[in-house]
Amino acid sequence: MLKPGGRVGLTTWTDDCPFVTWVRQELRSSVPPQAPPAHSGSEAPSFGYFDTPAKLATALQQTGFERIEISIEDHDFVYATDEEWWLSLWSHGMRSRFERLASPDLEQVRGDMLRKVQVLKQPDGIHALLRVLFALAYKPSQSSR
Repeated sequence: MLKPGGRVGLTTWTDDCPFVTWVRQELRSSVPPQAPPAHSGSEAPSFGYFDTPAKLATALQQTGFERIEISIEDHDFVYATDEEWWLSLWSHGMRSRFERLASPDLEQVRGDMLRKVQVLKQPDGIHALLRVLFALAYKPSQSSR
């Protein structure tokens, strides 16, 4: 889909991202045991394919990209309110887990998670330490093939 000579940039969480690890752990104890699994055999799991520099570089190389640059950075995201934090969980792969819950179960999980996240609250909001992989790669121009 990218024109020859074009470049792609992307970000993803690392396998050891402190906040994502925390959320996954807390969700395990908050999501009802009878809840449907996060994915079935026919669906791809939300995490793990590109969560290390080596995996990400391999995926980009296998799809024909070159001059791959990958860096890791920690960023402290601050959510001003509890609701802003909860809504942020709906903006990435974790969302699929929530979408599978019946309304009463979802409200219970929401309440549990909003109580648990209070340990991350500081005077200016909820702090989430996120470790991010940044990748930049180029699609070869036709002349370099």
